[in-house]
Amino acid sequence: MAFCYFELERGAHIVSSDLSGVRLNKRPVAVRMSKADSLTWAPVVTNEGITAHSFALSFDDVPVATFVVIADDLHQPQTVRFTHAHWSPLKTAAGMCDQSANLVFDVANHTAQLVQLINDVEQDDEQCYLPTTELLIGKQVSGLQLTFGAPSSEMAADAEKVWGATLSFFEDMKPHVRRGVNRQNAYEMRRCQALEFDRPWIHE
Repeated sequence: MAFCYFELERGAHIVSSDLSGVRLNKRPVAVRMSKADSLTWAPVVTNEGITAHSFALSFDDVPVATFVVIADDLHQPQTVRFTHAHWSPLKTAAGMCDQSANLVFDVANHTAQLVQLINDVEQDDEQCYLPTTELLIGKQVSGLQLTFGAPSSEMAADAEKVWGATLSFFEDMKPHVRRGVNRQNAYEMRRCQALEFDRPWIHE
């Protein structure tokens, strides 16, 4: 797996089992996983006129997703925009694509805010954690060799450092997402007495 994100599906799902019977999930969250076998860097200019790094993932020469990273002078990411290849504003407006396929991460604050949210949820059973603003990076991505779509660019020399720091940001986020998802699933399974599904859903 290269990465996965979490999509809040439209409409309810009915879940049934021999042990716990039928249950209605009014706000189902689906895991969307993707593969990748190549990673290409290129310089880009954002809609705000800021020069940034674009890291494009593809699989069998088909585009999968793009990470646009705005970094500081020390090659540390400040903002990361993840966009799945199937996402578009028109598709989102038409209900054909969820906003979770187009995420923007404020690197300085995102993880701390995530930890605070999960802490709050663990103290209050009336709250719930839906990981629709998170992204999990798999081992497949970290093993890809970076290729350069514009090797003559002055920014190309910084690309590997920026990508490495971006991967570190997502790695630091991963245990907190795992904690939040596993806790929320365990709570929901116990609440509806579907105990056969009460197990960790995200592992190391």
